[in-house]
Amino acid sequence: MCRWRGEEYKSCEIIERKQKSLPDGTTDPSGEWEYYVHYEGLNRRLDEWVGLERFDLGSVNDDGKVTRNSTNKRKHEHEALTAAGRGQGDGWRASGRCVSDAAARVRVCACQEHEEEGELDLATLKEHEEATKVKNISRIVMGKWKMETWYFSPFPKEYSKSEMLYICEHTHTHTALPTTPLPRPRPAFPDPFPRPLSPNPFPSPPLPPGGVQVDPQYQRAYCENLCLLAKLFLDHKTLYYDVEPFLFYIITEAARPTPIPAPLPVDSDGAHMVGYFSKEKVPSLAEGGGEYNLACILTLPCYQRRGYGKLMIAFSYELSRRESKMGTPERPISDLGLVSYRSYWVYALLEILHKHRGSISVQELSERTAFRTDDIVKTLQAFNLIRYFGGQHSILVTPKTLEQHYTNAKPNWIIDSTKLRWTPYHERPKR
Repeated sequence: MCRWRGEEYKSCEIIERKQKSLPDGTTDPSGEWEYYVHYEGLNRRLDEWVGLERFDLGSVNDDGKVTRNSTNKRKHEHEALTAAGRGQGDGWRASGRCVSDAAARVRVCACQEHEEEGELDLATLKEHEEATKVKNISRIVMGKWKMETWYFSPFPKEYSKSEMLYICEHTHTHTALPTTPLPRPRPAFPDPFPRPLSPNPFPSPPLPPGGVQVDPQYQRAYCENLCLLAKLFLDHKTLYYDVEPFLFYIITEAARPTPIPAPLPVDSDGAHMVGYFSKEKVPSLAEGGGEYNLACILTLPCYQRRGYGKLMIAFSYELSRRESKMGTPERPISDLGLVSYRSYWVYALLEILHKHRGSISVQELSERTAFRTDDIVKTLQAFNLIRYFGGQHSILVTPKTLEQHYTNAKPNWIIDSTKLRWTPYHERPKR
């Protein structure tokens, strides 16, 4: 058992151990150890390094509740933990159901990551989790924000022991030393597009308020750095260096008369990136119909819960409408991504159903929204909006559902297509 937050104890799996280090990266002369733990039933982004004082290796009852504290035995327990891992180096991993005889009551439970929709096959998932089981960067500093990271990202090995990484919020170049000046080129992004919600989208580089489209053919280093940054917060992202087949859409904050959500104003450093999504230049056909209109999406943690995820989703569907295609995101979808998508899908569907009079089919909903029929059906099922009676399936919207997910919900962003300058990739003139 390990103390998680406050005084709550959770069953955990010990993934790895290491000797504590000082801020300069040297080994702590105290000789104490830290243990990297995964909490049973929680997402891997909550995995962390903990000291021995966080463990309770004493008795637990059948309900998993701690019945006594064993702080007076920690020295003996640490020796047992060390003995169990002796001779196996920094890659030591607790195996089986316990760490040692002295720690037999520590529950070491297998990680049961559940990925919503479009799961990776078990062999690929196992290989991925083994290769990325331990975060190599604990925190990053980006502009005015300091953020704890969630997952492993394949930064160069020289950064693997860095507790903190400093990242330029405009170019995404990185350094482990705060005194090292970061290069500050002002990238001449090709194909900028005006933000549909901003009347003045291009006041100054390096990032125009609203957003830009970035083609890695011209800005490869920027896109590779962006992918390394994104991997710190996305578990199953596998694209790092093969960026050429994609376009990247960078969303930035800008001052607006009625800020929803409240943004930071443009300052002397330009606008600030809040997130991005990528899209294949030549979209692949999706299993179940339609084309993939979004490959990867990220809102930085410091800007989450402000609606930016749904803004990027809305924008991806506007691009699908421009292409006269049905769109869907690539799978697997992360747990947080699926929450944003389902919230966007159900609001858009309820908006139509609330205003529509008479019968309407799933196919008609698909044509009006550019959603795949498969995504519509799964969304209706997830919110219990499909009922079977009279020998057929029908869409049924109750007043409670309408109130909860439409009337009292935050509205979806509306993209003003008249202010969008964008041409599908295959229709663009060759440079």
